Amino acid sequence: MPFPSPTIRTRLLAIVLAMVLPFGAVTAGTAVLTWRSGQRAIERDLQARAASLALVVARELDVARAMLEALASSRSLDTEDLAGFYDVMQRMPRPDGARVVLSDASGQMLVNSVVPFGTPLPHRGDPGVIERVFETGQAQVSDLYTGPITREPLVAIDVPVRRRGRVVYDLNMGLRPSALGRVLDEQRPPGSAWIATVLDSTGTIVTRTPGIDEFTGRQAQTEARQAVSGEAAQGVFLSPAIDGQPVYAAFSRLPGLRWSVVVGIRQATVQAELWRSLAGVAAGGAALMLFGLVVALHQSRRIATAIGGLAAPGTRESGIREVEAAAQVLAEAASERDRATAALAESKARLRRAQEAGGVHPFEIGPDAVVRCDDGLRALFGVSPGVPLDHATWLTRLHPDDRHAWRRISAASCGRGARPRSSTASGRPAGRRGGCSAAPRRCQDEWAGPGRSPG
Repeated sequence: MPFPSPTIRTRLLAIVLAMVLPFGAVTAGTAVLTWRSGQRAIERDLQARAASLALVVARELDVARAMLEALASSRSLDTEDLAGFYDVMQRMPRPDGARVVLSDASGQMLVNSVVPFGTPLPHRGDPGVIERVFETGQAQVSDLYTGPITREPLVAIDVPVRRRGRVVYDLNMGLRPSALGRVLDEQRPPGSAWIATVLDSTGTIVTRTPGIDEFTGRQAQTEARQAVSGEAAQGVFLSPAIDGQPVYAAFSRLPGLRWSVVVGIRQATVQAELWRSLAGVAAGGAALMLFGLVVALHQSRRIATAIGGLAAPGTRESGIREVEAAAQVLAEAASERDRATAALAESKARLRRAQEAGGVHPFEIGPDAVVRCDDGLRALFGVSPGVPLDHATWLTRLHPDDRHAWRRISAASCGRGARPRSSTASGRPAGRRGGCSAAPRRCQDEWAGPGRSPG
C-alpha cells in the first residue's frame, strides 16, 4: 500500500531538521572543545601560578642568603672574636623565628642566636650541607630537617665565610617553614580554590597553604614525587592530594635548586567550572534550535494555510508572493473553465432546441447492445417513455427491408465483423413514417475493440 504524500508542513519541517540537526552536532562538538579548552586554560593558569610562586619562594631564600653574606663580612670574624660576632648577629634584623648559627668544618656549632653566648652547643643536624659549603665554596640550601636544639622543622641557608682565600666558617640561617608559608599566603587571594605546596629535593612538604602546620614534614603523594623527580623544569599532572582529594596540579622548579612549588586545584572544583561553561553552551544552542523550530513551524503553518486556501474561491491575501501569483493564475484558469463550460452548455442547449424543432432524435447503440435515446425516439418506435430499449427490440421495430444492414453495421461497431464498405446504415420503423441512420465509431484504436453506433 503506497504511503500518502507528505504535506508541505512536513516537508518544511524536514528542511528545518536538516539544518537544525547539523547545528546540534556542531553544538555538541563545540561543547567538547569548550571542555577541553577549559582544561587547557586551567592547566596554563596552574603552570603560570606555580612559576610565579617559585620565583617568590626563591626571592625569599635569596634575601636570607644576602643577609648572611653581609654578616659574613663582619670584622669580628677577622680576629676570631666570636663574642663580638654574637653581638653583631643579635643586632641584625632577620625573618620572624629565624636563627643564625656559625659552625666550623666539622659541623660543630660555635655561635647560635637562640641561646646565650658561651652555652655548650651540639653539632649541626645537617652535616652534609656544611660539607658541600666547604667543598664547593658556594651557598647551599638544605632540605627540611629537625633542629638539634629547638627540635622543630627548619630549612637552612648556608654561605661560606672566607678569609685569606679559603673557607674558614659556615654561616647558617635556619628558617621556619611558616616563614615561607606566609609568603605563599600573601600571594593567595581570599576564597581562592588553589592549593600551593613547597617540596624539597626529597619530595618532603616544606610548607603548604592552606594547612601549613598540618602537612609540614609529610611526604607528598607518589604521583607528585614522580612528577618533580625528573629533569623537567615544569609540568602538569593529576594526583590525589595529601588529604586524599584528587587534584589537577602543576609544578615549577626553583631556579638553581631541586626544590619545587606545586600548585593544585581540586578536580571537583575544576569540573564544576567546566560544567557551568558547558551548560551555558548547551543552553544557548538549545535555545537557538528551539527558536528555529518555532519559527519554522509558524512559517510552515502560514505556507500550508496559504497553499490550502488556493482551492477556496475568494481567498484573502496570504502574504506570500509566490502563493498569491499561483492563486491569480488558478483564478484566471477557473474563470476560463467556467466560461468554456457555460459556452458548451449553451451550445448543447441550442443543438437540442434545433433537433427538437427539426424532429431529430439522437441515439446511441453501445457495445452492451442497449439503445440510449430520448422519449421522442421511443415514441417513434412505439416504446413507452422511460422503458429501456435493447438492440433486439430495436431490430424488431425496424422495417424488414432495413434489418440486414443494421445487423451488419452493429456487428462492425462491436468488433465482430469485417469492416463494412459503407460506414452508415438507415432504417425505418415498421408501419411508421420517418427513418434513422447510424455510423460505427470505435472508442479505442480504429477497429481494435468494441465501439458505439451513434445516430
